[in-house]
Amino acid sequence: MPHHTAPARQFTPHEFGGLVDVAVKAGQRRTPVIETADDGDTNPYRNAVEALREVFPEDDEAFHGAATRFVALMRLFADDRLGSWARHDRSHGEHSSIHPAVIHVAAQMKLTPNDRFPEKRFLLAVAEVAAASYPEVKGWD
Repeated sequence: MPHHTAPARQFTPHEFGGLVDVAVKAGQRRTPVIETADDGDTNPYRNAVEALREVFPEDDEAFHGAATRFVALMRLFADDRLGSWARHDRSHGEHSSIHPAVIHVAAQMKLTPNDRFPEKRFLLAVAEVAAASYPEVKGWD
């Protein structure tokens, strides 16, 4: 993501959860979302970001916020930094799930100047939000 001077827009947890779903589904496609001159490029992050652009075709601020937050979240996920807040099940293909508190925090936490979530503060906030807002979701801590 290109670095912008304005902070990434925040979303409601429900809204950002829907955006993550759109982006993940697009990232799992084997063909590009938008055909380009270099067709054949099936980079999952590119597909995900292009799908988010389709959600916000006229709203650069919302697109930038969604894409920046999604990429920051996926960095934590791909680097296995979410610990027990993310689960990987490869028994039936690639399937992963993320605790709703992770989405909640990712939707609203301020990112660092290099468009990342501050890892320690992020994980502390996830634990706090999980306990306060998602007590019915068991077995994730």
